[in-house]
Amino acid sequence: MNNTISDIDTDLTAVSEVEGNAVQAEAQPAQNESDETYAQAVQEKLALARSRANCRYIGIDLHSNNIWLSVIVNEQRPSGPVGKVIFSRSIGTQRVDGTLPEDLIKPVLERFCKDQPHIACVEATYNWYWLADLFEKNGWNLVLADPSTVSEAKTKAADDRKDAEYLADRLRYNALRYTVIMPKQLREIRDLVRTRGTAVEQRAREKIIVINKLTNLIGRKITGKELKELIKEHAEFGTQAPMLLNWGLTEEVRCILLTKVFNS
Repeated sequence: MNNTISDIDTDLTAVSEVEGNAVQAEAQPAQNESDETYAQAVQEKLALARSRANCRYIGIDLHSNNIWLSVIVNEQRPSGPVGKVIFSRSIGTQRVDGTLPEDLIKPVLERFCKDQPHIACVEATYNWYWLADLFEKNGWNLVLADPSTVSEAKTKAADDRKDAEYLADRLRYNALRYTVIMPKQLREIRDLVRTRGTAVEQRAREKIIVINKLTNLIGRKITGKELKELIKEHAEFGTQAPMLLNWGLTEEVRCILLTKVFNS
């Protein structure tokens, strides 16, 4: 069940009193660098955060209408550091008043990310972009978990809390396969390129289908140049396109080509 803002604030205040003073955040990598250079700069920043004794390891289990946020720190004991969960709560990200998800989660994240060494991780789902944008806007550290790593730990007893704590603990052990998230501007360009690539592939497939259909009808393989010319003629003459007439196709076949192929 989602908690109220006042409940969460009470928990955060208690955490703040236990954890003490914050450490200043490191400078952000420049986002106009090459992908490889940017990724390397991010990795160095994460390594620096990890080297701090009070680094917060944040696991985020993201859903369409809520987030489960778990924070683990290293607690020093004679036998060595032990993971200690200092925060683990469900936070609703949808409100009837239209409040944006980032406005609901940001006050909580600030207590663990702002001016403090931290590494946060979220599993790659369909809706993680807005969360990545929030982290980027505030200069916080977020990485994307490899789904195969997370799926290995799935059990029948798993729930949102355990999933989030698992991510945080794997981060603490540095045993989680993850991907550095590209800046928003580069992600947008990458997605446009991918979309264009998909459209080009689809166009090529449809072109081959049309060529094969026409090949069966006229008894010889037509060239890409002929198909391009046929498309122009079809736009101007419809079923009376000279090429279709020259090939001796019946009116019925020409109508089928018009309605089922060229207009599909």
